[in-house]
Amino acid sequence: MQQLFPAEGEAVPKLRFPEFRGAGEWSSEILEDVYHLKGTNS
Repeated sequence: MQQLFPAEGEAVPKLRFPEFRGAGEWSSEILEDVYHLKGTNS
């Protein structure tokens, strides 16, 4: 399971599912920049 995520200092995991092979490096995004959080009462 740990091989599905990039190691510290790397941008590509050691193992990938077939549909993601050749998809390039991972990128980091701030959650607020890609998703609008909505406040609720729960």
